[in-house]
Amino acid sequence: MDIYKLSLIIFLSISMQNAFAKIYKWVDEEGNVQFSDRAPPSLRENFNFKKNQTPDVKREQKISKPVLGEKRSINNKPFSENIILSIRMLLDGKKFLELNEALHAHQTVAEKNIYAEDALFTAYNAFEIKSRSYESIFNEWVNTTPDNYQPYLARARFYYRLAWEARGGKWASETKKDKLEIMKTYFSKSAEDIVQALKLYEKSMIAYSLLIGIYNSIGKGNETELIVNKAIKFNSATFHVRRQYLRALTPRWGGSYEKMKLFVIDSMHYVNSNSKLKLLEGYIYLDLANLQQIIKKYSVAGEYYNKALEFGLNHKILKERGENSYRRENYKDALKDLNRAIQLYTEDADYYYWRSKTYRKLKEYANATTDIERAYELDPYDKYILSQRNWLASKMTYLAYQLSKKQKPTEAIEKYDVALNLDPTNADLHYRKARALIESNKHNQALDEIEQAIQINSDDINYYLLVDYILAKSRSWDKIISHWDNFIERNPNVSRAYVERGGSYYRKGDMKSAVRNAKIAADMGNIEGIEAYEKFKHFQ
Repeated sequence: MDIYKLSLIIFLSISMQNAFAKIYKWVDEEGNVQFSDRAPPSLRENFNFKKNQTPDVKREQKISKPVLGEKRSINNKPFSENIILSIRMLLDGKKFLELNEALHAHQTVAEKNIYAEDALFTAYNAFEIKSRSYESIFNEWVNTTPDNYQPYLARARFYYRLAWEARGGKWASETKKDKLEIMKTYFSKSAEDIVQALKLYEKSMIAYSLLIGIYNSIGKGNETELIVNKAIKFNSATFHVRRQYLRALTPRWGGSYEKMKLFVIDSMHYVNSNSKLKLLEGYIYLDLANLQQIIKKYSVAGEYYNKALEFGLNHKILKERGENSYRRENYKDALKDLNRAIQLYTEDADYYYWRSKTYRKLKEYANATTDIERAYELDPYDKYILSQRNWLASKMTYLAYQLSKKQKPTEAIEKYDVALNLDPTNADLHYRKARALIESNKHNQALDEIEQAIQINSDDINYYLLVDYILAKSRSWDKIISHWDNFIERNPNVSRAYVERGGSYYRKGDMKSAVRNAKIAADMGNIEGIEAYEKFKHFQ
């Protein structure tokens, strides 16, 4: 049986009204009583979209950008709990019992306080990991606590992310068939876990939101109304499930703006329970804006983003408007929106990625680096984040090198430190920093740095030459010889190494060993080795 159909069986025995089947009653202009699943004209008078028709923003009243400090009635308080990293730390440590407790605690709080739903969804966002290497950990978690719903939901979230990663971001018509098949495979696995989670805990808004996303993504959006109806039976004021369903109603997924608006109108019946529902209408204009951005009509997109923000400060829309300003090369405007988005929500890697790109354009490389590190911390497998991280590491290395050339070692060291934070396993960066430290007469620190370079790459003779130079100042011949022993053991055909080891034996006063090393280098054709051997061979 199709797993997508299977996931709906749990709903089929429940008689639910259609998502748009709220029955409206009113008296028309001729005095006749009317009943309809469409809202009366009085509720639709400000919404004149025909099916799939977009509103003409040029005919609307000019919209100014909301003032960032403006007070709003929407409950959209700054969010900075570091939930994702806390949850992922438990996952990495395989602390499955603690994970179950933490996730259920979020679930319990969200059921008591609708505004805690943000934290609940954020907790499960921790499982948006773009690496198949985590599959074994999720499997172990499920097998360890098979009677708990949490591991099934977590693995479902994981598979849901992998499905989208496999598919890519192109339109379906531009996506290869094999990618779509892989996507469907992961969606099937996700749906199977959701079914099991709902059997164990049927009130999970996470589960319903994921199911809506899956059905919508595989072209079965017309079946999502059954899912949303089931969800709102348990939680009529849920913002996250309603927002997910609203996405399924967009024209690109087979819906229309009229359907979106009617669903928003119906959602407003619960706004007293959750003021965040006022933000929903903004998503209609967000979709319009994103469509304009796709065809590079950034100015028109900006007007729609402004309109979307009329319904309340929404960190998602602020981020999107910031991204749009970035594409228009209005980097200062982009920074303002991205700053505000991050103030409101601190748990999305993409927000920091775009602010890092913006800082990069503004040549504020230190800030760009701080942001990309935060993005990497939240999403260490994202290829765009990794690319930005590598670019910044290269840029900081270049700046440090230029400062070294200008004989400004202290400033160069600061830049190397930033680069090493971004790329700590780059042996050459440690080497370059060690040279700058030597220029600052910090030989002990330089030795520590070059030792790290050797741990990363034990085969670069330049690293050993620098160790030789540093230790020679303290006449530590045995330590130098030990380093050359290690290098030669790994690289026995490098003649220069025998010359250098022979020189250390010479300075130590061990002439036999010095001559023996010179002879080996001479036999390998090394000119310095030949000269040394001819000069000291009588000490044999």
